[in-house]
Amino acid sequence: MFKTDCRFYKGYLPCKYHKLEKAVLACGSCGRYDKISKRILIIKLGARGDVLRTTAILPALKNKYPKSYIVWLTKDESIAIFENNSLIDRVLRYGWETIAGLFAQKYDLVINLDCENTSAQIASLIKANEKLGYGYDEKGFIKPFNKETRPVLDMSLSDSLKKRNKKTYQEMIFNICKLKYSKDCLPVFRLTPAEISKASKFAEKNRINGKIVIGLVPGSSDRWSLKRWPARNYVKLAKRITGVHKNSKILLFGTQHEAQILEYISENSGKNVINTGSDNSLRDFAALLNLCGLVITGDTLALHLAAALKKEIAVLFGPTSHNEIELYGLGKKIYSDMENISVEEVFHAVKERI
Repeated sequence: MFKTDCRFYKGYLPCKYHKLEKAVLACGSCGRYDKISKRILIIKLGARGDVLRTTAILPALKNKYPKSYIVWLTKDESIAIFENNSLIDRVLRYGWETIAGLFAQKYDLVINLDCENTSAQIASLIKANEKLGYGYDEKGFIKPFNKETRPVLDMSLSDSLKKRNKKTYQEMIFNICKLKYSKDCLPVFRLTPAEISKASKFAEKNRINGKIVIGLVPGSSDRWSLKRWPARNYVKLAKRITGVHKNSKILLFGTQHEAQILEYISENSGKNVINTGSDNSLRDFAALLNLCGLVITGDTLALHLAAALKKEIAVLFGPTSHNEIELYGLGKKIYSDMENISVEEVFHAVKERI
């Protein structure tokens, strides 16, 4: 008889230990049997930064449900976030075949932390003993599955409530999930030894070992262009930092959308500013960011990566709510209209965090 409640049971082929250890014993008699106590599905289809910062719930979930089997449904662009993450048992790529499979299953707990229609519809249709977060009602509107979600949903409907909010995103989602919040629960992103080694070779090639290494991330999404500090200010800041801290090196980070900005900054900031390129994969981007002691960024994916990697952070905020961003005691928030944030103000924050 096969143990279908074992963590390693696949349902359509032998488990990995049966193959690796050439087991001939009956299922469950091999010493590898790991009984699952709770099957949990997390739905988060949003942008990569939102997905990454939501992983902060994983340590708390595992602490509350030690024998749980956790599945995470997300979009293709966020799959790489979960590589080498032992707190997740399975990552599902969003698509209709995957959704059809989910509709045929039943979970003990479904958590949907996307306040948007598609995720809410999926969460409402999946069978589960308990549901937390956002669902979909018969009138075609988002609804809260539990009372803890109601205040957060209300904020999405009212600008005045959102402006009055003083809780971070993490505090709000922990409350939705009925978890005890702690600033020790950082976003989870775990580099592999191969990724760390590759970044080390970059450090050797560019002679940054033993230096004060600061990351500059000047980009933002096209949706939030007002979150972007002017490129000329990054040039002034880079010159100010390297002029005062002679033993410093600055690494520039960005995507293909910021290629021209990175080139402009590197060409005008001096030899101690290194452009890491605009075509790095998410994993390579994170490995290179890990070389930095301090990261200067806007409210972007890099902010949440820096927090997950436990880096010092200086964050520039424009139109987005700085109250909702958790820095875990690692950083300094600088907020105003982007045009009004001075180079000297950011430089002072850098001096504080170095």
